[in-house]
Amino acid sequence: KEHTPSECYTILKSTKPCNSLIPYRRIFDDRKYVELLGEKWPQSYILLGDAMCKFNSRYAQGMTHAFRHARELGKIFDEHCHKLEDISYIFNRPASTISEEYWIGSTTNDWKTPRLKLITT
Repeated sequence: KEHTPSECYTILKSTKPCNSLIPYRRIFDDRKYVELLGEKWPQSYILLGDAMCKFNSRYAQGMTHAFRHARELGKIFDEHCHKLEDISYIFNRPASTISEEYWIGSTTNDWKTPRLKLITT
C-alpha cells in the first residue's frame, strides 16, 4: 500500500478475484511458434515475454525479452494505422524474430551441457 500510487491502490482494493489462484509451472526452454499459425491465430490476442518463450533463468533473458516485446508493440500502436483486430497478426512476426534471438542464445548453451549418456550394448 505504501509504495502504490493512490489511484492504483483504489482500483486494486475494489477488485475481487474471479477464481481461486491456480499455480502454474513450466519447464524452461519452452517456445511457442505463433508466427506459424498466421490467420489461424485469434484476433486481438497477443503473447508477450514468458507467455511466448520460457527461458532458462540462469541466462537472465526473460525481462529483456519481455521489454523488447513491449517496445515492439508500442511501435506498432504508435503508427496509428492498424485496426485493433489485426494487431496480433502484425505483432507476431517481429515478436518471433525477437524471441528467436534469445531462444538461440539460451538453448545453444543448454545443448553444450551433457545430460544424457548413451550406453550401447
